Amino acid sequence: MYRILSWGFILLGLLLLGWAAFDYYTFTDPAHVTIDEAERDLPDAPVGQPTDVVFTIHNPTWRTARVIGLAEC
Repeated sequence: MYRILSWGFILLGLLLLGWAAFDYYTFTDPAHVTIDEAERDLPDAPVGQPTDVVFTIHNPTWRTARVIGLAEC
């Protein structure tokens, strides 16, 4: 009786340890977002006029990543 109970608690402890390791990995793994041509030279853009610039953002991971902000110069 006590042997079965002991093995049950050992199994439960290993499951909780695995869950904690997975949870730690998912919260500490940053989203690897890359931006194509992040720094651009715009020689034909008129000075003082609004210009639309399109950036391609890639997220190859399964985690979602937020892109926040709009830079205006």
